[in-house]
Amino acid sequence: LPRVTSALPSSFVAVLATTGLAGIFSLPTKTLADLTGAATFGAGGLSLLPALSFPALDWLAPATWAVVTPFAITLAAVGLIESMLAMNLADGMTGYGKRGDVKKETIGQGVSNFAASLAGGMGGSSSIGQSLLSLNAGGNTRLSGIAMSAFLAGAILFGAPLLAQVPVAALVGVLLAVAQKTFSWSSTRLWNRMPKMDFLTLGLVSLVTLTKDVAAGAFVGIAASAITFAYKKRQNPAFVAAEGAMPSMTSPIPTSAIPASPTSATPSPVTGSKYGPYDGPVPHPDPTSSYLENLTWHKA
Repeated sequence: LPRVTSALPSSFVAVLATTGLAGIFSLPTKTLADLTGAATFGAGGLSLLPALSFPALDWLAPATWAVVTPFAITLAAVGLIESMLAMNLADGMTGYGKRGDVKKETIGQGVSNFAASLAGGMGGSSSIGQSLLSLNAGGNTRLSGIAMSAFLAGAILFGAPLLAQVPVAALVGVLLAVAQKTFSWSSTRLWNRMPKMDFLTLGLVSLVTLTKDVAAGAFVGIAASAITFAYKKRQNPAFVAAEGAMPSMTSPIPTSAIPASPTSATPSPVTGSKYGPYDGPVPHPDPTSSYLENLTWHKA
């Protein structure tokens, strides 16, 4: 489809085609309504909008904070890590030469999660899969995120019965396609040249993520990277010595460390040049010019 037209995203067309074929031929497939329950979608309309309210918790009880705090820290850490990864991915794919603002991303995520909790929603973060889908479809600006939110709200409010009939297999196919595009297949040729410590860290993080969860994998990756950095720094005395010998930014630089100016000595005659031999004194050097431009040359 991208070779024919870019007006419609290929993933959107794939979901529509799969949903249509499953409905026409009455294929035995699990839909979103089967997965979440028909009551989740209902008949659509404004009746799906939740009421705004604070969670019914005893905010002054220490037991409440003992339960909420560990989950809050874990969700915040995982959400921020995924948001930063998604932002770096978008920065590399857009090619605008600009980097995202980490502060704005963090504040925006916190405010949106707080607002979602008032509506009974769950906390979330920037999705690498959705960001990659948007970038592949041509959405390279903030307008793409605003449009996605508006179309998603409209589809839930006015097209809930249609969304309920979308096969789960169609969405699985889209996610597999996103994973295939996200993975850098060319990096497999570099595995034999990858440092052993980095290779072990990659394998350890993958194993913990698959057996536990993303939060545990992120914390293990940070700890393993810190240990690897300390080990490499310890095994390289030259780097440690050079780092320890660096002068302070406020300490004066000794005059013996300043190299002599190249114009402090009279250059030897240069022959064979199109400008001919050197003829004349060395003028006062211009700091905006190069060494050769400060010499007096005469054309042959």
